Amino acid sequence: MVSIRKANDKDVPDLSRRFHRFLGDKGSQLYRENIAKFGIPDEYVERAFEKLLKDVSSGEATLYLAVKRKEIIGVAQTVEQDFHTTELDRPLVFPEHAGKGTGTKLLKRAVADQKKRGAKMILVKAGARASTSSIILSSPSN
Repeated sequence: MVSIRKANDKDVPDLSRRFHRFLGDKGSQLYRENIAKFGIPDEYVERAFEKLLKDVSSGEATLYLAVKRKEIIGVAQTVEQDFHTTELDRPLVFPEHAGKGTGTKLLKRAVADQKKRGAKMILVKAGARASTSSIILSSPSN
């Protein structure tokens, strides 16, 4: 069974280990489809990941974790842009767990939390080119 929860400081070492394994396995599907395919330098990815962990620790971002039997199998990050707008940045489910509804669970939890917070719009960055789409949570009042 997969559970979705917010990451905390205790998750940082596990996330860091998982990330370094990911960067070290240049032949993995995850690496090929998300890093090598676009020619993204490993140093850039490492800096971005370290910033993510720092932002989670400082409270500037929320990282949702999909966990199965104590293993992190997916992540999604939200960053508040302003009171009414949140960015949902590159949700990811590790390939061996893809296609089983985990990504949907991550997105539903993030959207539900943002609705509770009062957000009106979520900007979603996902996909091969990290294009941005919007999810409108409520209609603006006239």
